Amino acid sequence: MKELKLQVGSVDIVAFVSERDENAMVALRPFVEDLGLSWASQAAKLRKNPQFSCSDIEAVGADGKSREMLSIPVKQLGMWLCTVNANRVKPEIREELIQFQTCLQAAAYS
Repeated sequence: MKELKLQVGSVDIVAFVSERDENAMVALRPFVEDLGLSWASQAAKLRKNPQFSCSDIEAVGADGKSREMLSIPVKQLGMWLCTVNANRVKPEIREELIQFQTCLQAAAYS
């Protein structure tokens, strides 16, 4: 498991990524919580949506203990971020999320 720190605006978002090459998975709970979203709501949304290939991977939590965490393939992370309501994330990263979503929309259209 590799820890990646992404700086979005003034917020550091931690992503835990399994080292499976093209099948790399990202543990979502720390990512979701760093965005300021409700983990329970996002986990339920992910599990019931067939477009996401959810699975549980072993990851280290904020308390340093290993546990199973819901994950999706890294290649699906952008798609998931496009489903996030920007009005529900931390105010300090809202504009960056909107810009990201707009870029993905433009890329999908072209």
